[in-house]
Amino acid sequence: MAEAPLKYYIVDDDADAVELITLMLESAGHAVESQIGWIWNVPEIVRACPDCVLIDLMMGEQGGLELCRELRAHPELNQATLVIITAKKGDVWRQRSEEAGTDGFFIKPLDPSSFAAELEKLVRLPH
Repeated sequence: MAEAPLKYYIVDDDADAVELITLMLESAGHAVESQIGWIWNVPEIVRACPDCVLIDLMMGEQGGLELCRELRAHPELNQATLVIITAKKGDVWRQRSEEAGTDGFFIKPLDPSSFAAELEKLVRLPH
């Protein structure tokens, strides 16, 4: 029996990245909502009650780590998986992400052949 589709929410200031990630996740049977831009709307993310929020690390004046901290402050999202997606490499970024409350870290460019499955496996892990 197949598992139920997951609900993803993408926050990124790169419309092309959002479109590509959305395509990969929807092709795997999941539901996707998104915000494009560097000013994010936390109440909208809370309202969506996603299983996973995918967050770009570098977004204009409001960085992804700041958004992670803010989302972790909302009890409605306690069970949500927070994942950073970035082109920044290095253990320092992974460590900063973990300190901000993230559960995962993916480096762009994403591999279209494995990304959705790897992400789904992470999201389905018990928190």
